[in-house]
Amino acid sequence: MALIWKGLKDGFSSTIGKWVSIAMTFIVVTIGGWIINNTYINPLQVREIRGYVYEMDSDGKPLTGATVFVVGQKEVQFEADENGYFSGEARVRKNTGQIVLSCNMEGYAFFQKPVDVPVDKKEPIITNFHLKPL
Repeated sequence: MALIWKGLKDGFSSTIGKWVSIAMTFIVVTIGGWIINNTYINPLQVREIRGYVYEMDSDGKPLTGATVFVVGQKEVQFEADENGYFSGEARVRKNTGQIVLSCNMEGYAFFQKPVDVPVDKKEPIITNFHLKPL
């Protein structure tokens, strides 16, 4: 890397070499910062997500087949079982704070909400949905 750097600097006039040096420094520092942040400071973690989906009425019946998904992660979705229970795993950044979950089922209003991500890696993300019939 040092030889490439020196070759770039020596191959140009002093003004151009100076700008190339500044640009290369910026690129190295930016990429290095990104790597350190995503590897050590705020890495991805696999977190369990679970909860129930109910109908919003006086009985609160479970909604079998409702789909819950993590906004921004198309491949991460969960389907509620016969008791309305859903569970699964998603990858989230350690210091995310919140993620957005959505719930959808035919015949019911689409629902989306932010959910807090517990700081402790061992704690699951737990939330329930109450869907309103259309």
